[in-house]
Amino acid sequence: MKYALVFVFAFVVLACADDPLETLKKQLIARIDALEKLIAADVKRYENTKAAGSGEFQDLKSAPETLEQYRADITKYTRKDDLLVYVDHMNYMEKWETETVQRLEKIIHPPTLIN
Repeated sequence: MKYALVFVFAFVVLACADDPLETLKKQLIARIDALEKLIAADVKRYENTKAAGSGEFQDLKSAPETLEQYRADITKYTRKDDLLVYVDHMNYMEKWETETVQRLEKIIHPPTLIN
């Protein structure tokens, strides 16, 4: 009886523990959601400025399509190793968004020369 209780307890603990694959999927989806919201705010901010005609703005505007593709791909994978490439993709996209906003700011407010 004692061993049966230990076995049941161990089974419950294992069942409650999150699968590392599912945890990584949830983290990546949360990062995608956050970046999509940030990009939507950026697009709204710059759509009525002189930066709206720039290539950087057009790239920023089309970025949610890429993120949606990432979301679809992430849900398909069944191995954690397959998802690690999306960790790199998200690191790149988050850095890219920041740099793109900086370039858009320079278009709106070009640096001036101080004499």
